[in-house]
Amino acid sequence: MKKFLLSAAAVFAALSMNAQEVCTFNADNALGLDSENGTALTAGTVIGETESIVATIGADDTYKPQSAKFTVNGTEIAGGLQGGTNPKDADGGVPATTLVEPASGAYLVFEAKADGYLYVMHKASSNKAYSVFEEGTAISYTFAAIGDAATDLGAVYEFTLPYEEENEQYAIKESIGWAEQEYLKINDPEKYAAHQTTGDDGTVSWTAIKVNGLGVIAFPVYKDCKYIVNANGSKLTAAGFVFSTEDNVAISSDGVAIYTGEGATPIEIATWTVAGGSNLMGSNWDTADTTNDMTSTDGVTYTLVKEGVVLEKGVTYEYKVAKDHAWTEAYPADNATLTVDETAEFTVTFTFNAVSQEVSATTVKTGEAEIGEKTYSVIGTINGNWDNDTDMTLNEENQKYTAEFENVAAGKYEFKVRVNHDWGENYGTDGNNYVIEVEQDGSYVLVVFDPETKGISTVIVDPAPVPVGDASISILNADNVLELDSENGTALAAGTGLGAIDEVTCVIGADDTYKPQEVTAVINGTTVKGGLQGGTNPKDADGGTPSTTLLAPVSGAYLEFTANEDGFLYVIHKASSNKAYTVFEEGTAIGYKFAAVGDAATDLGAVYGFELKGEGELNEVKNPVEWAEQEFLKATDPEKYAAHQTINEDGTTSWTAIKVNGLGVIAFPVFKDCTYIVNANGSKITAGAYAFSKADDVTIATEDGIVFYNGGGEVAIQSAKVAKAAANGAIYNIAGQKVNASYKGLVIKNGKKYIQK
Repeated sequence: MKKFLLSAAAVFAALSMNAQEVCTFNADNALGLDSENGTALTAGTVIGETESIVATIGADDTYKPQSAKFTVNGTEIAGGLQGGTNPKDADGGVPATTLVEPASGAYLVFEAKADGYLYVMHKASSNKAYSVFEEGTAISYTFAAIGDAATDLGAVYEFTLPYEEENEQYAIKESIGWAEQEYLKINDPEKYAAHQTTGDDGTVSWTAIKVNGLGVIAFPVYKDCKYIVNANGSKLTAAGFVFSTEDNVAISSDGVAIYTGEGATPIEIATWTVAGGSNLMGSNWDTADTTNDMTSTDGVTYTLVKEGVVLEKGVTYEYKVAKDHAWTEAYPADNATLTVDETAEFTVTFTFNAVSQEVSATTVKTGEAEIGEKTYSVIGTINGNWDNDTDMTLNEENQKYTAEFENVAAGKYEFKVRVNHDWGENYGTDGNNYVIEVEQDGSYVLVVFDPETKGISTVIVDPAPVPVGDASISILNADNVLELDSENGTALAAGTGLGAIDEVTCVIGADDTYKPQEVTAVINGTTVKGGLQGGTNPKDADGGTPSTTLLAPVSGAYLEFTANEDGFLYVIHKASSNKAYTVFEEGTAIGYKFAAVGDAATDLGAVYGFELKGEGELNEVKNPVEWAEQEFLKATDPEKYAAHQTINEDGTTSWTAIKVNGLGVIAFPVFKDCTYIVNANGSKITAGAYAFSKADDVTIATEDGIVFYNGGGEVAIQSAKVAKAAANGAIYNIAGQKVNASYKGLVIKNGKKYIQK
């Protein structure tokens, strides 16, 4: 089993106990080896054994006795043996080059019965490449040996063989060079390069340093793992080994310190538990559930396997990994997530790296499964606290769930939508709580949840302002009073009256053919139903589109309103996000408010609205008017607006249409004796009614209670009103209120702004 560590510095993180075992190979030639001809030893011959380590011959070979003297933590040992054949892998290659473990020649095998550190003492040669294999994989080690102060190696040289950092795996991915090569590569790259010579044929030669001295190969070992140690291109001359549970072994020879243990902090085999929703983990975010404890053999990589877990397609399951059955330390900070591509039964494997804190999960399908009916509810501060659920109601028409909250106080609210009153499946914003800001006390909040997309949207309606006066309402073509032909349409002449109230009259703007339509809305609690639609797109006198030219239409389907009093006009219509709407006052394009029912699954949301801004204080529109959704995104989310645009090869810009149709309103202030044109550019306006009020206090909703407009009490200066004021020398402030000469501040007179002092 491979072990995984974060970096070379972590190779010698110490273990949990403090014990030390020393073993000498062939002390006093205990094996009776022939020093002249050698003695054949078969694979598996035990040459040394302690409580924690068993050392054996790796393959059949002939061995001779050797003698090497070391001092281990103050105790002297002497012994050794050396094989006769260079080790080769199964294909005859050199293990240090192929990184394939040896199968023949002189090499040693060490079997670990406990976790700890192994130090193999040997006669080192700088002209040998040493390799260590763990369960068949070439791994990193630390090498230390006596050198020569007169050489580039120095009196003692040491290095830790680099390992592959990708995936933090403690495995060697490149071939291993001679000991002096690896030392200089790490410690002095310039001297390393100086020892290399490139021949005429492009091959690289190495100037050998040729230093022999006693040395140590040190590396961590783990219980039940097998390790191979060998010298590539030569035969390992091993004197013995030391096993310790801490990296605190000091090894020297004739007073020269070869290796000094650093006494690192013990590896912690901590308790890590996976906690998450009950649908995934069986218990609901319970760090004390020991059935979800992970296991590890090295204190780095932890795993948990759960079988028979039923997961649903499209559902995002959240979980964390917590330490010692508490939330004090848990990863990741924002929860890990898991999704599957089909509803089925799975085996789920959780993995956690205690060093990098990386968390992951994989699934393997093991069977079929079905999900029963669900209950959706809202839980959070919007309904008081996180202990109570407000169940949602299914709208059969659009298959979305809604929950209503009335008389909500101003403030910030957080909540989630969860399933079956349980945290096993819940939804917010990117795994976090859904957050809203309510600006006024007494507001109404509608929460909408789409079970298909798992998206949440809200409609927030401020409390109705104190009315200045009741709104007057006119229904256009109620009960098809104009007897319009629904199939072929009926010709209506310019000036044909459509509806009149004391404050405003409405007529057909130009000759066109109209069909009946049904537009139903609730205005200040009163339900109105009516409507008609023209047959020809409106055009200006030059044949251009009014929203682009900003010239008032003279042909096609558009409506004309004349105001008999100052106030606010609301034109209720079937809104389309792929239409550009324009309003003209006395022939000049002006700003307006637009609001409509959208779709929570799109960038528009359940209800969307914007205010088309005019230039300066005169509210005169200077730029082309774009489609409703374009104006909305420009005003509320410029990044999403840009994301819908594509630059074509010819430099033109295309727009990705959202294509949402819903009930809407166009609202703007009107002034006595002024005429207004309302039209849908690039299409025919479908109008159902209009309303007039002295103040912006009108609330407009759909039949099923979705409020999409609530007056904001604002007043705008209109260009025509300023023009009329100029005729009689009247003065107005920038709020549109008539003032006298004693008024101090910014005013408008004769169509110009100036400071009156």
